[in-house]
Amino acid sequence: MDILGISENEGSSIPLEMERQFYATAFGLYEKGDYRGASQLFTQLVLTDPFSEHYWQGLASSKQMGRDYMAAVHAWSMVALLKEGDPLPHFHAAECFLSLDEKEDALKALDAALERCQNDERLCNKIHLLKTIHYAKF
Repeated sequence: MDILGISENEGSSIPLEMERQFYATAFGLYEKGDYRGASQLFTQLVLTDPFSEHYWQGLASSKQMGRDYMAAVHAWSMVALLKEGDPLPHFHAAECFLSLDEKEDALKALDAALERCQNDERLCNKIHLLKTIHYAKF
């Protein structure tokens, strides 16, 4: 059961207004640092609409900030599928892999992000910096 008394297994459709309220509440919990509570609501939202990259991104961010890195990687993978050309899901997945000390997987994710970041020089620079720091000895 989550904080609203809704089972994560239900996956039933909810009215659009309630969906918006869930999102606003989840986002508020995230901003307050209640990543567990935010994760629960974002989980309900992705069960309601599994094709919403915003819900998956909220879940991924909540899991990552809550240090549930493997769950975050899975959620970032869903964001990457839904936002095919976006480098950020790959970049954040790399951060999670680095936190898990999975350097090979992190490098693959960084390379995938680099392939997609042609229009974002700042992100490209961050990727190159991470690769330099973490892979100088690798």
